Amino acid sequence: MSGLTIVAVAHLLWPGVEPTSLQRFLESLRANPPGVSCEMVMIFKGFEPGSTAEAERLKLLKGWTYRRIDLEDKRMDLGDYRLVADRVSHKRVCFLNSHAEILCPDWLKHLTRTLDKEDKAGMVGATGSFEMSGPETPFPNVHLRTNGFLIDRQLFLELDAPDLSTKRGCGLFEAGPKSLTRQIVAKGLIPYVVDKTGKAFKPEDWRTSKTFRAEGQENLMIADNRTRHWHEADAVERRYLETLAWSGRDPGPNPAKRGKASYWLKSISRRIKGNRPRFRS
Repeated sequence: MSGLTIVAVAHLLWPGVEPTSLQRFLESLRANPPGVSCEMVMIFKGFEPGSTAEAERLKLLKGWTYRRIDLEDKRMDLGDYRLVADRVSHKRVCFLNSHAEILCPDWLKHLTRTLDKEDKAGMVGATGSFEMSGPETPFPNVHLRTNGFLIDRQLFLELDAPDLSTKRGCGLFEAGPKSLTRQIVAKGLIPYVVDKTGKAFKPEDWRTSKTFRAEGQENLMIADNRTRHWHEADAVERRYLETLAWSGRDPGPNPAKRGKASYWLKSISRRIKGNRPRFRS
């Protein structure tokens, strides 16, 4: 099949994530066909052969057609994706993390059409953010989030990557000063966010796409744990997270720490000093 199919859809399975995540993904996939031919690749990361964890996933996958790739639990997800890209022979690979949930039909059709037809498209995804990851990546730190994205396989393998066995290395590859998005842009290509209707957005329009931490996320195509967190959060936490993603200003104390003294001390300090930019580009 891989010789005839242009796109591989690679979904990451890991024992550290509850099997209910796989169940949710499969149910969403059944309800929302991709709209184009593809080969499903299930990445079994860190599963002991014959283990209960493996058996639980295999039971859920019964009746599904897929290619299985087994990997050791030695890398973060982007490191796993690089290995998978090296093992398959498809022209393109769509990577979906362990928490992915498809929210609309023709989702893969929307992604592939954008990569085919939009001006200088180099990489497409369901969500993007401007959130800084440190002083070396001041706002706006433009990067596609890697919970669900499509890219030409060879291009992905050609990108320079840090040590992807660590969380820091993975974070740098997603949103650091030499992130995969920045490397795509350096090649004269454009990263696009695609919404559930198939509309494509260049970085300057990502915030208005209604896909990530803004305006109800009503046009989101592929959900994950981060988008669900925002959707379920109260108004205070939503405002904090939206500020992180789309503003260069200090978002204030983290509402998740509202029960701690550090939260109230920072809140008081912020009121005294005013809401200032964190870092200037």
